[in-house]
Amino acid sequence: MKLYLDAKQKNWQSDRRFSENYLNSRAQKGYGVGRIRQELRQLKGVSSDIIDEVLMESEIDWYEMAENLLRKKFPNYNEQQTPKMKQKNLAIYAITRIS
Repeated sequence: MKLYLDAKQKNWQSDRRFSENYLNSRAQKGYGVGRIRQELRQLKGVSSDIIDEVLMESEIDWYEMAENLLRKKFPNYNEQQTPKMKQKNLAIYAITRIS
């Protein structure tokens, strides 16, 4: 326990830094915000405040990631769709991923 507290005081053990690295790693693998948030909170025990801060400061474009995944899964995805139709299709895809 003393070693852990020592490491924490010297900033060798940082939940924030761990969360930033974990977020980037999981996002590169295609995982979304909800899944990453859940893993950090439940599996790693990181506080919700730290998770929220890290997510707010991240420069990851989640919409673009979802759109790229949609194009990968559905090659016939129409680029000429209206923004409203794109939003609807992304929502439908997201719902089917959760179910």
